[in-house]
Amino acid sequence: MDLYEEIIAELRDRNLAKVETYPPYFISSVGAHLFNLVNRDNEILFEHGQVQDYRLHLMHVAPSGFCLARDSKILCSDGYKQAKDVEVGDKVADRHGEFTRVVDKWGSKRECLEIKTSHPTRKLVCSPEHRVLVRPEVTGNSSESCKEWAEPMWMEAGEIEKGDRLCLIPEVEVDEVVTDWTDEMVKFLAFWIAEGRISQADSKRNRSIIFASKNEEYIEEMEKCVDEIGGCHLYDNGRGEYRVTNGNVGGRINKVREWIQDKLQLSTGARNKYIPEEVFHLPRRQRELFWQWLWNGGGSKSNNTLTYSTSSERLKNDVQRLLLTLGKKSSVYEDHTGNYRVLVSESQHPKVQEITNVGKKDTVDFETESGSLNAEQIVVHNSKSFWQRQFLKGPLSILGERLNKQPVETFTQQIMTEASFTGTVRNVGGSIEEKPGIAKREKESIIGVGEFDAVSKSMDTSHSGNLDNAMLEALDQGHVQKNLSMGELNYRTYLTNWSGTQPTRFNLSQGLGRRFMFMLFIPDSDDIKEFKQKRREGRTSTPNRKRLDRITEGLIDLKEKMVNIEFVEFTDEFYQVLDEHMLMHFEEPLFERLAVGYHLMRDNFDDTVIVGVDDELARLIQQGVEWRNGIARGPHLQQLIQLVKDNEDNTMSLMDARLRLSQFGMSPTESAEIVNECKKLGYIKQDGNKLIAQV
Repeated sequence: MDLYEEIIAELRDRNLAKVETYPPYFISSVGAHLFNLVNRDNEILFEHGQVQDYRLHLMHVAPSGFCLARDSKILCSDGYKQAKDVEVGDKVADRHGEFTRVVDKWGSKRECLEIKTSHPTRKLVCSPEHRVLVRPEVTGNSSESCKEWAEPMWMEAGEIEKGDRLCLIPEVEVDEVVTDWTDEMVKFLAFWIAEGRISQADSKRNRSIIFASKNEEYIEEMEKCVDEIGGCHLYDNGRGEYRVTNGNVGGRINKVREWIQDKLQLSTGARNKYIPEEVFHLPRRQRELFWQWLWNGGGSKSNNTLTYSTSSERLKNDVQRLLLTLGKKSSVYEDHTGNYRVLVSESQHPKVQEITNVGKKDTVDFETESGSLNAEQIVVHNSKSFWQRQFLKGPLSILGERLNKQPVETFTQQIMTEASFTGTVRNVGGSIEEKPGIAKREKESIIGVGEFDAVSKSMDTSHSGNLDNAMLEALDQGHVQKNLSMGELNYRTYLTNWSGTQPTRFNLSQGLGRRFMFMLFIPDSDDIKEFKQKRREGRTSTPNRKRLDRITEGLIDLKEKMVNIEFVEFTDEFYQVLDEHMLMHFEEPLFERLAVGYHLMRDNFDDTVIVGVDDELARLIQQGVEWRNGIARGPHLQQLIQLVKDNEDNTMSLMDARLRLSQFGMSPTESAEIVNECKKLGYIKQDGNKLIAQV
């Protein structure tokens, strides 16, 4: 079976852009990965007396360019923050309701869209390229009851249409903590936050815990609560106010006041109210009880919609956070009195009603470990790993598990550090234990890494750090040996690494630069048009399950057939093509691995693999060389060169160039540096306010 053609056909039928550009390298890498496992066992190919490693590692270099408005509200593990206030290291809620760490943040000024939904207070402001989790409308029926929506899919904001539904984050995870809080404590605290205050006095001991209510049932319940908490009682101040007292016992500590004021350190003032952090970690039953009594104090109900009102901005945010821990969605608006009204909604997917261009806005973007985050409780995406997901993620991916079989082991992770890759040794209770890294746990897998932090920084010429020799050996010869203070790591690994990174200055002559086949993506105007068209065509595309089953069976057959390989021969024609591209000696192995993987996936072999060059492989070699040259020139510079060359006369105004570079997340200072560097190297010439491409 020609697996190369089968996989290309499947991806083409999914209406994906650039199918002939990038997937061939992933397909060939799969073939090289499988051959490397066979070569390990059967010792087919040698180099200088050593069994040759034949893995083809891939590095996809592409700009980010997905941005949120700076005032977008994002749920973090410690409450809501505006996007501009979220920092690297913070944890934000992702599409699964789990908290994921922010590993990078950057800003720019972008043209933005405002997406308004069926709920008047829920809207999203972001760049048109920002990917949002959406359920597109797939029927044109005017009757609401007859309409249908597709399963959730990632879509660029600019391609979302009226009638589509935006997906909200589900119930967020909670680290529940065992406490000595009784139900009476939970009920009283919630009701007091809604309706209470602390009286003003010079001394803390003279201050009183007071709440207001005219509901006799609630007053009776609060009487029971304060008695249970600290043997206290309620004193009627009149006008519907009640003060917590010790009764007639003088000199005794008021335990309710001590708990509220001293232990929880809650303050007075309606605009200063908030929910203590401890509440968010109570067992679910007590969190539900807290919400019920908070609403009893400050809530209302109209047309089956629950509303909670407060003048405190922090309490408003805390209420929304609490509701999400209970699986409830909410939105907020500010009424004419300046009070916030939190509307509780059971709707999972608010419908898009209007999309408008709101002009240029200051924006921020993030990179998270899981690849997604929330903005206004709407799920948005930040990952650069599109093709990794097509090949590795889920049962409908090219290499996914089907028919209870998975011929190629796979693993994905959004960001990876050096320690998480190689592993470490630590002291646990006096016992020395190895904590294995991905290279050991997934030693025969193809791993997809959205951002391999250690790899990217080691190849960045502006970064002073060097990659650990253990990682270099792991990716080159598959041997990990590392002496640590607590012990030694020593093992073999055969994983293949597919990574992504943003354009920067790379050094290809040493270290990791020699070990990766680079794929460079700098979009021009035609690319953007193609993406838009393919996005529209792909709104209802579904995978061909029968073809996916054939691919799975074909990979199994390929593995069995590879066992019979005895020789691999490279033709003179093949090396002639490499010589025409004037490759360095350390670059040839990358293209040899590409060629071997390509021929195997096309089933062009029996017991001998003859590595020649057909038109398609010649195209892949040429494209790979061009990308490598672009990387050598500097992909950060290539972005500017591509922008200028994108115009009919190869010219662009300096102002337009800086604006477009800002859309790639570059600051004005960075843009100016790139323009100057391109001019210095002769890639760009400047004539007044006009830039002219020279390459």
